[in-house]
Amino acid sequence: MGNISSVLKAKRKELGLTLAQIAEKIGVTEATVQRWESGNIKSLRHERIAKLADILGVTPAVLMGWDEPTAPTLPSPTITEDTVTFPVITSVAAHYDGVSIDESAAGEKIEVPRAYLKGRKAEDFCAMRVRGDSMYPTFQNGDIVLVLRQSTMNHSGEIGVISYGDDEMTIKRINYVDGEDWLKLVPLNPAYPPRRIEGVDLESCHIIGIPQVLIREY
Repeated sequence: MGNISSVLKAKRKELGLTLAQIAEKIGVTEATVQRWESGNIKSLRHERIAKLADILGVTPAVLMGWDEPTAPTLPSPTITEDTVTFPVITSVAAHYDGVSIDESAAGEKIEVPRAYLKGRKAEDFCAMRVRGDSMYPTFQNGDIVLVLRQSTMNHSGEIGVISYGDDEMTIKRINYVDGEDWLKLVPLNPAYPPRRIEGVDLESCHIIGIPQVLIREY
């Protein structure tokens, strides 16, 4: 009881409390509190430890001299200085009526850790901003996607960035059948219908690439 007696005495005096006042708050006799303060009691019930600690404005651990629980130590985040800066060159219209807008004149840029490129060259990518909500919830309005440039899809059903019509660009799931002259642009948001492009309209379609990294600001 050595620690409790020293803490009790010091904190009681600091707070200007009498032995009688503490005894009344806890529901014991003044003589009992006197024995606690003199160290003549070997043990104390948990509920009285909690009450006494609360009165004195300390934790039960401090009152009893126990080791204070420590918060888990989280590893410090790794902040890399090896980044690549991409201009956000084109808005990606995530709806059918949107027209791409060259934003490079506005000077918008995004820094991406080089590790995200997975060993590829920076020129193999471009950064684009999503407009609209047809690809919600995977791609949301305002998101930036880092797109791996390639002129063909890897397989039907893959999500890609495609240019079609009057330089309109969009990000969609792209369905097709090898050897047939059509493709279907499928939104992820069920509120939007798929769009089929076929025949001569296919001549204006150009695959820009495959989204690899999603960057979303909160």
